[in-house]
Amino acid sequence: MKWTPGSLAFLSLVIILAGSIAAFARGQDTLSPQTETIVPEFQYINETATNLSGGNKTGTTNINFFSGAIGINLEKLAGLKSTKFYTRVIYKTGGMPNEFFGTLQGISNLEAVDIFALQDCWFEKEIGDKAAVLFGIHDLNTDFDVKSSSALFTQPSHAIGSEFAGGGINGPSIFPFSSLALRLRYDLNENLRLKIAVFDGVPNSNHKFTEVKLSVEEGALLVLEMAARTADTGFAGIGGWYFSGKSFTVNAGDPPAENEFRAGSSGAYCYYDNPEVFEFNLIKLGMYARFGLANSLFSKVHYYFGCGAILQNVIVQGDIAGVCYAIGRLNPEFSGTRSLPRYESAIEFSYNRDTFSWLEVQPTIVYVMNPAGTKNSNKAFGGSIRFIAEF
Repeated sequence: MKWTPGSLAFLSLVIILAGSIAAFARGQDTLSPQTETIVPEFQYINETATNLSGGNKTGTTNINFFSGAIGINLEKLAGLKSTKFYTRVIYKTGGMPNEFFGTLQGISNLEAVDIFALQDCWFEKEIGDKAAVLFGIHDLNTDFDVKSSSALFTQPSHAIGSEFAGGGINGPSIFPFSSLALRLRYDLNENLRLKIAVFDGVPNSNHKFTEVKLSVEEGALLVLEMAARTADTGFAGIGGWYFSGKSFTVNAGDPPAENEFRAGSSGAYCYYDNPEVFEFNLIKLGMYARFGLANSLFSKVHYYFGCGAILQNVIVQGDIAGVCYAIGRLNPEFSGTRSLPRYESAIEFSYNRDTFSWLEVQPTIVYVMNPAGTKNSNKAFGGSIRFIAEF
């Protein structure tokens, strides 16, 4: 049997779903409560990214990213029982690495327009032992489609699938454009957690510090996810999303015709994530896999599959090394009319370690096959180095 990218992705989907079903049947362990740490946070990241060959062109660019946040326990501060407040401001300036690499799915999860924005500003109220309601400006990818094992990697599709990230007019409520949200979390039993949320359908389209513009025309983003514990540190999840507002179809003209601006951008995904699958002499092995599918009428990436493995405490205690793979199948309606490849895939090797208690260094190597954002080359090879300061 010949294994094509499509058949590999389908097999992975079956494995992930089987793990999810098995997890739903378990009656042990409990879902971890959300963290109650109340501290101010500051992070600065400097990234230098270089494309050494292929892609659009060779070259180097630099990104600066700042994030400042504070969380407050309002029960301790003001007597509001089981209530938390969290706010975070981000500032990004610098280059655009993908101008060199020429990918469709992106090359750096820090790449964005230069912006100073309110990324989070929300209240969360716990209701009894099983439920919680959150309201405010909220980053969707801190709640949905989250895989802790993939946090090491720099390609954006390993944080949120590229088929999901490309939905709607301005994407979902994720970096760098977040929006107003109402989210309900409910623990069905000790191992099953349900999350449902409604987000503003077009987040911060004018790239302001913050913007909330609710309208029937722009609609809303509806998201649902079920997560189940599969081990002490492992989770399996399945979710879906739907934009009620109108979006451009994948081959819309300029300007688009009336029938090229329609409602119905939607998709579904599933994942497995365990940062500590196996431990030997303090070395911990973690793994994750994710599959997502989007409505082909709207999405340039019809389906996406990503997976990876990490090793903790490889050379020194606290360091992390990992390798990941991602593949996106382009919509034939999009790729065929533009003479683009059917698949874009990438392999990433990354390593992170502390040099001081407050400073991490992270070199990364990336090889992209068939970068779909360029016709100049069928590959791109390069890498980046990050300096991450946290206080």
